[in-house]
Amino acid sequence: MDRIYDLCCEYKDTPMQINVKNPRFCWKIEASGCGVMQKSWEIQVEEERTGEIVWKYGEDNSRTVHIVYQGKELRENTRYKWKITSRLEDGRVLETGQLAFFETGLFQEEIWDGCWIGKGDREDLGNCPLFRKSIYLAEIPARAKIFISARGLYEMSVNGVDRDEYVLTPGWTSYENHLQYLSYDITSNLKEGENVIGVRLGDGWYDGEISFNHQTHFYGDKISFAAVLIMEYEDHKEVIKTDSSWKMADSGIEKSSIYDGEIYDLTKEDINWNCPGYDDSRWRLSDPMPDCKAKMIGMMNEGTRRVEVIEPVGVIHTPEGDTLIDMGQNMTGWVRIRINGSEGDRIRIKHGEVLDKDGNFYSGNLRLAMQEDSYTLRDGENCLEPHFTFHGFRYIKVLEFPKEVEAKYFEGIVLHTDMKPSIEFTCSDPLVNQLCHNLKWGQKGNFLDVPTDCPQRDERLGWTGDAQIFCRTACYNFQADSFFTKWLEDVKADQYENGAVPFVVPDVLPKDWSFMIEAGLGAGHTSAVWGDAVTICPWTLYEYYGDVNILEHTYENMKRYLSYIYDGAVHGSGNPYVWDWGPQLGDWLGLDSEEGSYRGATNENYVATIYYAYSAEIVAKCAEILGKAEDAAYYRDLYEKIKQNFKDNYIDGGKIKIATQTAQILPAYFGLLDAQEEKNAIDALVDMLKENQMHLKTGFAGTPYLCHVLSRYGYGDLAYTLLLQKDFPSWLYQVTQGATTIWEHWDGRKPDGSFWSDNMNSFNHYAYGSIGDWIYRCVAGINTDENKPGFEHIILKPQTNEAFSYAECIYESIRGKIVTRWERSGNGVSVSVTIPANTTASVYLEDGSVRELGSGSYEYQYQLNRG
Repeated sequence: MDRIYDLCCEYKDTPMQINVKNPRFCWKIEASGCGVMQKSWEIQVEEERTGEIVWKYGEDNSRTVHIVYQGKELRENTRYKWKITSRLEDGRVLETGQLAFFETGLFQEEIWDGCWIGKGDREDLGNCPLFRKSIYLAEIPARAKIFISARGLYEMSVNGVDRDEYVLTPGWTSYENHLQYLSYDITSNLKEGENVIGVRLGDGWYDGEISFNHQTHFYGDKISFAAVLIMEYEDHKEVIKTDSSWKMADSGIEKSSIYDGEIYDLTKEDINWNCPGYDDSRWRLSDPMPDCKAKMIGMMNEGTRRVEVIEPVGVIHTPEGDTLIDMGQNMTGWVRIRINGSEGDRIRIKHGEVLDKDGNFYSGNLRLAMQEDSYTLRDGENCLEPHFTFHGFRYIKVLEFPKEVEAKYFEGIVLHTDMKPSIEFTCSDPLVNQLCHNLKWGQKGNFLDVPTDCPQRDERLGWTGDAQIFCRTACYNFQADSFFTKWLEDVKADQYENGAVPFVVPDVLPKDWSFMIEAGLGAGHTSAVWGDAVTICPWTLYEYYGDVNILEHTYENMKRYLSYIYDGAVHGSGNPYVWDWGPQLGDWLGLDSEEGSYRGATNENYVATIYYAYSAEIVAKCAEILGKAEDAAYYRDLYEKIKQNFKDNYIDGGKIKIATQTAQILPAYFGLLDAQEEKNAIDALVDMLKENQMHLKTGFAGTPYLCHVLSRYGYGDLAYTLLLQKDFPSWLYQVTQGATTIWEHWDGRKPDGSFWSDNMNSFNHYAYGSIGDWIYRCVAGINTDENKPGFEHIILKPQTNEAFSYAECIYESIRGKIVTRWERSGNGVSVSVTIPANTTASVYLEDGSVRELGSGSYEYQYQLNRG
């Protein structure tokens, strides 16, 4: 069917609070036939209420992404509709059916001044207070929209109806620099007469326990919120802001903690507290709170939602006598319990990821996090969910329950930022299919407003190194553009004055954390791999989404990071072309590390210098793209000098001095070697793999590129061998152990059933899921072309292997659906590809042929000549 589809404004379908006055538009074209290209396009934007056309514009070209609005100045708090007309080169004309829309946010930040309220004498980290306001309406407005934010977390309701389409709002940002607000159209919730807006506040990341040692009050010690209600009538507008006339009282939530869970006594909270007609005479007036000094911005990503509901697979009675609910999937979120109870009945549950070797509930890896939810019930029907916490779990240990425990009472509510799924990969090996399932669930479980390392223990932090090495895989699994755009704003905000990039963003590591102090990596310092997130992540987004804006917005931050490395070297060793100063984390968790060490055996300065070169190369490319010729020349020269100094320091007689797998992988992948040096490095790598019975020893730095290097240099069969290993250490070892997500350690559960140290043993840790990038780019063969980014031109180069009889991948790119499928029987190969309209592709087949194609579906058969 010929159509225009997936209309997006600032990466979202129907954004409700656009921050910018010149938003960007994208659309996709689906059209039958081959070689279909758009000849011209026209966009029309109109204000919905008045029907005024504020922009009508077109161009004669094939552009469909990041079209910048250039019409009449947009008004705040206004809905606009837009449509596209696309004329194809063959004469067909496509038009959008139902109009898309977007709504602008509040452009005047001063509107938030003077409307922050809270409970000034609230007990520290105690009760989660309630707030209510009665508003009397003689008539229902034509449109009513409320904008709301909090220092802490909030829930909002209107006339007893929870507006809970988003949870854990307003999300986690670098609160000292910018704070998100959300908007809700509440017109349909209002009625003539009394209307009640209710708000519940919790500590969340702002005030509650966060980071190591149960650190509290990192951003502030008082939670508060602000709201602006704008009601539009035919002839006037009314604005109501939060003030001290709002009533407040304690709720039934005695405590809520991100790490520990929630204690909720429903008997202490009137069910009608947020409804009209409720007697609030015992409630007191709220307290005015200081204005927010951070910049107020509309929600930048898709928001955290209840994305999925999972039914339990069964009830388990353990050898130790515990009763468990098995969700069948390691997940992030919480449990919903529906039960008919009596007043005073208690329910208490604890969450954990795995069972020990004897089949008992295991919670040692939670460290100080409790992950417990506790409820005291009302009479009658109770629908129980926590409000301001989340958990990482597969198993629920039922500590107290008023009835016989049955699975029917429980549901698993999956929470994550509501990114669109964008890829489906299947092959003939069910274990590999499960691996792909696991790495997606690893992303779901950790992409909750911030790319965290894990969702269960007392950490859950935005480690920059983890995000960097997984970024490509993330952009295949889900439409991750706005997610990373939002997080990179936090990275920019938290970057240190000297240019170093924090290890975690938002930057909440305790200044007295012993690990960093002992390693010499306190505030103001960083390590290669982690700091390089500021260059590699924006560059990856540019490649996958063709977004020049992300390069423009992070370019100065990239330069500051390189200056940090350069200046440190000048004042250290005196050679600014090697990163040989300061401590590093190196090839973190490499299996060739010394006993008791988390750092791999590869020289840390060696790893750092390679990443220094790669970041310099990226910045040189960005400067060229942004038209900064002088900068481009400088950073290209810097790259070449780092490259030469790397060789001078670490290569002798054409061979790398350091004999580890990672040492061979990194310079080969990042292009730092000449042809003979590459051959020597790959030969050495292959020998090391053979010596280790074809198993890897790499850590965070080397693992993402291991299979890529083998495939690039003619050892694709060895890359498949590594992928398909089933014993430790391997990706499929985890699968054979029953994993449903990616583990932090290759042997989080050892072959004898024992566990890695409780100190650091997450079973939902996406970093090693970076193998997905190789599966999608090499097995499926779908790759970007950095010279025509955002899949304007597509590289299709599937690498078959007799281990699979088939592999198929469907990827919804920013320009449309890309499909590859190959089948293999002996040396006979069949390859089929589908290229979306308005794009071109280079198809590389293993018979040595290259096909330059336009859109359409194509199929090829050939015989491999492999002796």
